[in-house]
Amino acid sequence: MDYQPNDYGFSPQNDQPLRQKTSGKAIAALVLGLAGVVPYVGFVTSILAIIYSILAFRDIKRTGAKGRGMAVTGLIFAILFLILYIIGIITMIYVLSNYDTLQDFLDTIKENAESN
Repeated sequence: MDYQPNDYGFSPQNDQPLRQKTSGKAIAALVLGLAGVVPYVGFVTSILAIIYSILAFRDIKRTGAKGRGMAVTGLIFAILFLILYIIGIITMIYVLSNYDTLQDFLDTIKENAESN
C-alpha cells in the first residue's frame, strides 16, 4: 500500500519524518567535478561534471529533490579545472612551437652564467 505524506511532512504509517531524496545526478556532478584534479582524466571528468550539473539542475527543478549545492559545487570545480587544463594545453602548444627559440634563449642564459 502506498502512503502519501500528510501536511506535516510525516508518514501516516510510523510518524517518522519523510526524507527528501538527494539527486543522484548532483552527487555525480560533485564527484566528477572534484575528480577534475586527477591528471590526464581530469579534462574528461570536468566535461562530464558540467553535463551532470545541468542534468541535476533540471532534475531538482522538476522533482524538488535536494542537492542543488552539490551540483553548483561540482559545476564550479569542473569549470575551474577545465580552465586550468585549457591554459596548460595552450602553454604546452606555445612552448613546443617555440622550442628552437626557447632553446637558443636558454643556451644564451647558460653561456652568460658560465662567463660570469
